[in-house]
Amino acid sequence: MDGRIAIEVPEIEAKRAGLDTEKPCWVMLDEFNSDVFERSYVFEDRTPLGAFSSKFTARLQGILLAAAKDGKARIVNRQD
Repeated sequence: MDGRIAIEVPEIEAKRAGLDTEKPCWVMLDEFNSDVFERSYVFEDRTPLGAFSSKFTARLQGILLAAAKDGKARIVNRQD
């Protein structure tokens, strides 16, 4: 993770989100997707598996906003 801004997802948050808890999960916070849901190329089921808690989500948002403010986060267009 050298040079990246990331946070490991705690096991309880991984369970809430429906993620695999057998291996570490990370949220990358130095880039974020730009993808219009209605025009997305994702074909599989889009039903949410779960969600992070509001406290953990607020923590992620704070880190991402700080990275964006400092010019350390970039938008990745997933429609290209």
